[in-house]
Amino acid sequence: ISVEPFETKFLKINDIRKKSDGCLKETENIEKQISTLSIDSQETKLKENGDKLNTLEKLFESLKNQKKNIEDQKKELDEVNSKIEKIESDVNQHKKNYEIGIVEKINEITKENKNQIESTKELIKPTIENLISSFNTNDLEGIDTNENLEKYNKEMNNIYEEYIKSYNLITDYLETVSKESITYNQIKNTRITAQSELLKNIENVNKAKSYLDYIKGNEFDRIVTYFKNKLNTVNDKFKNEYLKVNEGFDNISNSINNVKNSTDENSLLDILNQTKEIYANIVSKKYYSYKYEAENIFKNISKLASSLNIQIQNSSGIDLHKNINIAILSYLDSQTEDMLTFIPSPQKTSETYTKISDSYNTLLDIFKKSQELQKKEQRTLNLILENRRLYEKIQATNELKGTLSDLKYKKEKILNEVKLLLHKSNELNKLSCNSQNYDTILESSKYNQIKEKSNNYEQEKKKLGIDFDVIAMEKKIDNDIKVIEELENNYNSLEENNYNSSEENNNILQSKKKLKELTNA
Repeated sequence: ISVEPFETKFLKINDIRKKSDGCLKETENIEKQISTLSIDSQETKLKENGDKLNTLEKLFESLKNQKKNIEDQKKELDEVNSKIEKIESDVNQHKKNYEIGIVEKINEITKENKNQIESTKELIKPTIENLISSFNTNDLEGIDTNENLEKYNKEMNNIYEEYIKSYNLITDYLETVSKESITYNQIKNTRITAQSELLKNIENVNKAKSYLDYIKGNEFDRIVTYFKNKLNTVNDKFKNEYLKVNEGFDNISNSINNVKNSTDENSLLDILNQTKEIYANIVSKKYYSYKYEAENIFKNISKLASSLNIQIQNSSGIDLHKNINIAILSYLDSQTEDMLTFIPSPQKTSETYTKISDSYNTLLDIFKKSQELQKKEQRTLNLILENRRLYEKIQATNELKGTLSDLKYKKEKILNEVKLLLHKSNELNKLSCNSQNYDTILESSKYNQIKEKSNNYEQEKKKLGIDFDVIAMEKKIDNDIKVIEELENNYNSLEENNYNSSEENNNILQSKKKLKELTNA
């Protein structure tokens, strides 16, 4: 509606008022003039009275003119009033339409909100399913993902019912203000009430959104808690295994240290077999597998956070979802605690984020202790190998010692036998079986017998190899005796000096090889 008609009417009214004021002033002036006139009844005043009458007639005529002017002004004023009343009626209708329009807009908003809250209401199950969609069945074994679904639906339905109450009221308000008989004030009051209901309506829509966010956060926390508890269970098992493995490695070290200076071959062999058995039992348990199990569990936590667009970074800014192995390796030898950062940053401290940080610290602790055990395992294995080398050294040394003693005995025996053989050989060589002239002395048959035996004797001497170089034989025996004495001296030197094990073993092996050659000679 334009304000121009109002301005025109105001100008017209002002003009009428000015003219009316002029008429009133003129009338008052005439009234004053009339009040000053008086007609004398004396005959002597007739002429004067006649003039006064003429004046009165003129004044009366002026009054009639003023009356007509006033009546004309009244007529104009009535016309203006009629138009003003028409404008007033139009204004009132516009005011009604304005208030009705607001109520219609409120109703339109509530319809949009209805679609929105109904959509939110249907998102509960998809929200939960979206959280668990990236996991395998085994990852969530033991957790009922729909445990709270009924409770969530019930609470969301309560919010929706509250919304529908205000929605129905606003629909009724629109019907009320649309009636022809309703006054402006009634429409206005209804509009004010509708606005109050709209606030409740919007509040319930926001409440539904907030509750869906709560569901998402609560399920996020519930699954994080599940993985945290699962990780703690693995950690408890690992700690128990850690104590046993650590104790086992210590026992092996102590056992080996107790015999590291021993020369008792049997004791060394017993400890070697015992420690090898203990070591085999320890490594067969695969204690290091716990760290991989723990890592997979924490990967599920970072995967869950990533599904909600939450990035977890360590102190070095490494994204744990993408590069958890790099993050772990960078802090294995660090003495400082690795602090996690969450992007986007939470507006307030969340218990869920604390659980994630605690889980990460548990994972790091498992990896650090696993690394500690692996290093200890390697040190223990080195001790076992040293113990085996010590046993082999003592075994070889004892074998060498026995072989030396046996060989010396055999060589002495051989030397004596050779000397005896040489003596007999010399005596035998002095003997001759000369059958010359026997054919003239003996009968032919006797001679032939002696001749045959003589030939056989000479052949047997050659066959037995008795005819050998005695000097060379004595020289060879002397050389072998010197070698035996040299090996014995080497053995004594090994026992007296602190050679490294590889050098000792090499010398012992060379000695054993030489002894074998001498034994077979």
